[in-house]
Amino acid sequence: MILSSKIRAIVSVSTIVFCLNVTSSVALATTYYRAPEVRVYKKVNSAYQVNKQFNAYAADYTGGGTVALGDLGGDNISEVITASGPDANPQVKVYRADGSLITQFYAYRPSMHAGVNVATGDVNGDKKDEIITGPQQGGGPQVRVFDPTGRVTSTAGFYAYDVNFRGGVNVAAGDLNCDGQAEIVTGNGIDGTPHVRVFSGNGTWTGWDVQPFAENNRGGVSVAVGNVDGGCAAEIITAVQANNQSWVKVYKYNLDKTVLGEWKAFPDDVKGGINIAAGDVDNDNMAEVIVGINGRGGSQVKLFEAYGKELDGSFFAYEADFHGGIHIAVGKTAAGQVIVTIPNRLKPDGRTDVERYVRVDLSEQRMYAYEKGFIVNSFLISSGTYIHPSPQGEFHIIRKLYSHLYAGPDYYLPNTLYNLEFKRGYYLHGAYWHNNFGHPMSHGCINIHYTNAKWLFDWMQTGDLTVIER
Repeated sequence: MILSSKIRAIVSVSTIVFCLNVTSSVALATTYYRAPEVRVYKKVNSAYQVNKQFNAYAADYTGGGTVALGDLGGDNISEVITASGPDANPQVKVYRADGSLITQFYAYRPSMHAGVNVATGDVNGDKKDEIITGPQQGGGPQVRVFDPTGRVTSTAGFYAYDVNFRGGVNVAAGDLNCDGQAEIVTGNGIDGTPHVRVFSGNGTWTGWDVQPFAENNRGGVSVAVGNVDGGCAAEIITAVQANNQSWVKVYKYNLDKTVLGEWKAFPDDVKGGINIAAGDVDNDNMAEVIVGINGRGGSQVKLFEAYGKELDGSFFAYEADFHGGIHIAVGKTAAGQVIVTIPNRLKPDGRTDVERYVRVDLSEQRMYAYEKGFIVNSFLISSGTYIHPSPQGEFHIIRKLYSHLYAGPDYYLPNTLYNLEFKRGYYLHGAYWHNNFGHPMSHGCINIHYTNAKWLFDWMQTGDLTVIER
């Protein structure tokens, strides 16, 4: 364990109304952010309990962070390494397990405020872990490696993906080929085709890469490394990071890219993605996979075997109303085997200048509902046809009508429920006369499946914003 440091931080709808088809709802969280409190959880009997907690950054900073555990001193005792989230200088801090600060440094130039992902691994074989970083969404995919004091080592930095990619890069490290040195594993960040690559410690690509999920899954890839089968080499663990269901996939680092396990960590309606870590939490000399919701869900931590069997010990790291997501790490500190968490903070999906609004994407034939900038529901709709197009622009809900009659030369639709007038004669409303949502069908209104229309009618208020665009 590093006991001291002399290093100082460098910083310190009268026509047919358009309807949307909702297929599932996402519970609205009370808050998506909180103080940057690190919590160290240790298993006591059969339950994980907080062993230590401390703020990694100022208590009024709500940008979240990332966390790793690594043996920076070569004594088989891990330190806690944190990195700041978005809207802050790219600061990495190193703590003892008791929360006392050892050192701190900037991983990138101070003007880089995208946030920092952090990992650790012994990339040079000196029996001490190095600190590995990558920018979060908004930053380029530059991976950097530092010694425990924050000095650049092994490589001055390398780009894991195209230099112009701005989805960020997720990082992990571990010995994948039994040579005593950790390889660096990267997963692309948000808005890229899912792509995992492996590099040597000096940034040279090893030739191994894989697309773990479907090409249209553009929520990024969380990565971790852990020895899940007891062999000499560690395995690569991947997960859908954001904007989709919580799939996990475990690979052998071989030419066949053998899949050891593939499963969904949370129910289908959890679509915020997950973050992952790996470590031997049950003392069987094989690493387990630890997952935490990345956002749009509670701060639940789950434990799995590498083939997908869920283990006992699930817990919520923070308050029940916190849905901002978490980052997790696993390792052995002076307190014993622990799971460490730090809050995440999601970037808003939409506008933050209005409390609540809907956006209809005519090209997708889909409606998105936002609250406090975050998507809380999304479903297919049917807008106006090219003969009777839906109006485009920004509108506000004029009135709400539980039941309404729509009639014209070629249609008569009595007792249509859940009507929200956004422009005179144009409504967002339920539609019982067809089930062809996802295709233009109306005389200009927005047709919505009754299940989704009821949700929308209950949720929206008079005056709320409606945006229709292509």
